[in-house]
Amino acid sequence: MLANKLVDAGHDVTWWTTTFDHQTKSFLYRRDSRLSLRAGVELVLLHGRTPYWRNVSVRRLINHIQVARSFRCRAALAPRPDVIVCSFPTIDLSREAVRFGRARQVPVVIDVRDLWPDIFVFPFPPPFRSLVRTALIPYFCWTKEVFSNCDAIVAVSSFYLDWGLRNGKRTHTPSERVFPLGYPPPETRLGNLDEQKAYFTQQGINPAKKTVWFVGTFGRTYDLLPIIECARSMKDNRNVQFVITGDGEKRRLWQNAASGLDNVFFTGWVSGDKLEYLMRLATVGLMTYAPDAPQGLPNKIFEYMAAGLPILSSLRGETRKLLEYHRIGFTYDPQDPADALAKLRVMISDSTLSQEMGEKARRLFESEFSADRVYGQYAEYIREVALNGPKPTPHRL
Repeated sequence: MLANKLVDAGHDVTWWTTTFDHQTKSFLYRRDSRLSLRAGVELVLLHGRTPYWRNVSVRRLINHIQVARSFRCRAALAPRPDVIVCSFPTIDLSREAVRFGRARQVPVVIDVRDLWPDIFVFPFPPPFRSLVRTALIPYFCWTKEVFSNCDAIVAVSSFYLDWGLRNGKRTHTPSERVFPLGYPPPETRLGNLDEQKAYFTQQGINPAKKTVWFVGTFGRTYDLLPIIECARSMKDNRNVQFVITGDGEKRRLWQNAASGLDNVFFTGWVSGDKLEYLMRLATVGLMTYAPDAPQGLPNKIFEYMAAGLPILSSLRGETRKLLEYHRIGFTYDPQDPADALAKLRVMISDSTLSQEMGEKARRLFESEFSADRVYGQYAEYIREVALNGPKPTPHRL
């Protein structure tokens, strides 16, 4: 979406990415490749030959090193760009992008999408976290190098932006901006809903019931167990069903926890049309994170807002403030299933309240977070950075 905005404004875009599909854990290509996506957009796929199957693993880190090396080799032969925008993570690729920009006098913008390497420390029990941090010292050092030497930092939330500034020991300047994750409105992805209805009805999902819906990766920062306990407590309510869309390392744990519950359905990953149908079917959108999850404003909140869904979330910080200030959902204690159950029952039983929350969420999305608005502003920002050129020294504390 950002690339399209830039091209529509008259710019050419070279989009660097990896040959490995992180979601499916499979290779798209077995070597460096180059594709033309549309006039003005070239896709360069960088090959890291080592596959990985777990999100937190040594093999994943090796793959990232290989991809970064591929970028270093190919970028050295490429025409000099006017500006580089690099999503962070990965750490290795961001480091190479910053070094390339410094060497070639190209301004580099680092876009913070996740809090690496902190995220690798989180899954371990507290007594072991200091040991993990020690093992990851090189990555913490490289992260500081990236944020100290880039020309500007942007992020998907204020919390993420502040994190990047702290790592670079930088002051906040007008060059640092927040661009939330823009999301396309559901109408732009409309498919054959009757066909999708038949597909899910065959799986036992009843379109007449109120649907509590989660969509996302079943990763370590998520925790659906409190919601599964809610489903167990509500199993006698034949008007409510829980639909869980996605996959990941916690799938077996959650499926075992939901064993015997006929009001819980796991759909796996689904196509765009099927996702659209579930959005329209849902009564409540779930953001079920673990107690210490580091996410600030994840894409899930914008996805639910775009669909006009009231939101039940366990995140504190920016997400909680957004839900409370705009009255578009509730926040529950991730360590208290009873709290989640009480708030979920209110959202299910009070249709007027849920409808009002959903309508407010949709209006807020359209006014502040639609992809057209967010990426239009982002594209203009990138143009300004390119015109201003690289900074002699970053703004540090």
